[in-house]
Amino acid sequence: MTHKDTARLYKLLSGPDEYLFLLKCCILLPDRPGELAALSVMVGQWKANIVRFYYNRSEHPEVVLLEIVGKREVDLRSLIDLFTEKDYFEDKMTLGIHQNITDPESILNVKVRLENKPGTLGAYSKLLSEHGANVIYMLYDEDKDPHSAQIVLATPNPKDVRSILKEMNERDYYYKVLYDGKDASQIHEIIGLKLNERFFMRLNHLLEPSDAEEIKKIIRSTEEVSRKLISFSQEAGEDLEKGDVYAQILALASTSIARTGHRFKPLKMKVIESDDLTFIGWKMPTGGNIYLMKVDGKTVLFDCGYGIYFKDFVSLLKSEGFAPEHITDIYLTHADADHAGQSGLFEREFGTHIHAHPDSIQIFKSGDRSWGIRSRHSPLNLHFTRLINQFTEITPPGKEITTFSTNTIRKIGHFNVIDRFELGKYTFEVIESLSGHIKGNVFFFCSGLGIFISGDYLLDVSSLSNDEIVNLNRPRFLMTSTNLNSTVFKKEMEYLKEWLMEEKKNRKSKLTICPGHGKVYQI
Repeated sequence: MTHKDTARLYKLLSGPDEYLFLLKCCILLPDRPGELAALSVMVGQWKANIVRFYYNRSEHPEVVLLEIVGKREVDLRSLIDLFTEKDYFEDKMTLGIHQNITDPESILNVKVRLENKPGTLGAYSKLLSEHGANVIYMLYDEDKDPHSAQIVLATPNPKDVRSILKEMNERDYYYKVLYDGKDASQIHEIIGLKLNERFFMRLNHLLEPSDAEEIKKIIRSTEEVSRKLISFSQEAGEDLEKGDVYAQILALASTSIARTGHRFKPLKMKVIESDDLTFIGWKMPTGGNIYLMKVDGKTVLFDCGYGIYFKDFVSLLKSEGFAPEHITDIYLTHADADHAGQSGLFEREFGTHIHAHPDSIQIFKSGDRSWGIRSRHSPLNLHFTRLINQFTEITPPGKEITTFSTNTIRKIGHFNVIDRFELGKYTFEVIESLSGHIKGNVFFFCSGLGIFISGDYLLDVSSLSNDEIVNLNRPRFLMTSTNLNSTVFKKEMEYLKEWLMEEKKNRKSKLTICPGHGKVYQI
């Protein structure tokens, strides 16, 4: 693809019988140090002056929008010929050749005063190239501010940032530092960083220094993550700005990744432990709770958390005396990644049978948690689902899922009981939600044990840590609401509380609520 057709020449009246010539064009500079200096020298050789320069590496690593003024038309036409000779109009970007920036302390965001005359930008660019600095964002616009430019640059080493500032002082540049790498929490505000770079810097900030090798391994697979993020940003459009979507997605993903391995520390929750029955749960570092029931030699799970925790969770099971290969079944409340992420892995590794609502199959297939419910935010839900699935490594079941019946057996309050299954002498009823949270959402109720598995309903917020509350709320920033229909969801919450209160009146013992997040509690 060529951008030569973007080059336009204009004749401007600058005074009585005096004219200037303006060249507007889009060129492509390689994403490496020294290219801006070389361009500035080239323009200066033809006694022309750059009056507008816009480059944002996060939008495209090579595209530069230029406006150049000269006194002679022939000089600007010569520049066009020189740009053509240098292949500046040819789109030659190749994935994987571009520098990846991974250290926030190697970044400098500065607003610098530059005289509006030929050679000024070239001199400053030469200073940067002498220190191996690569410009990742620059905006200079004579019409808006003829005396200064905002520049974001990345250096090979953090000490080079200090060296550049020292030399700017020695050369009497007037400038204001907007960011110098000292506060990594501000990294999401830096223009010019690629999305995957923001992700890895956030990840680097969360992990211990001794885990640097883990970072390097992840960076080696950058391009797939980069493509996911770029696709998300392009397709999500204007909705992307709601709630600082970039920062929220990266924070959720990096927090989950940072709590694997030796940092994987789930909270064990004992519900029932006796000689013939075990029912326990684990509150995962991020994402949904996992519950295990063992009775009459049969072991099953209710929900199974993010896929990224699979190896750690298998090790946990073994350390607790449960053989993963003996887990015969997993019953899913719904198809969100934080509740169903490991289901396909258990199926593949241990032959576990997966049980879910028929609508969950469609959500797995489409990769869209808003499947079956259309709204103006449905596209954003789709992109969010696929991105979170990528980061948290969801593995949906690969074989045929055992689906619950959807025929009504009986009514409890406003809800339908659609199926039943036996675990030992205990009967579990499958209760269909009204789809306020997600299609295919079900609850599990065992009257004999007084256990109600509620998924993402009836959370005990007081049992959640501040970090857990933040992580739970992040999807709200991404999708406006975690619930596909918030009005229906609120009604469901009221209906569930009404039914449970009525159920409690008819019982001699308490009911145990096993929520999808937070601690188990009794009513």
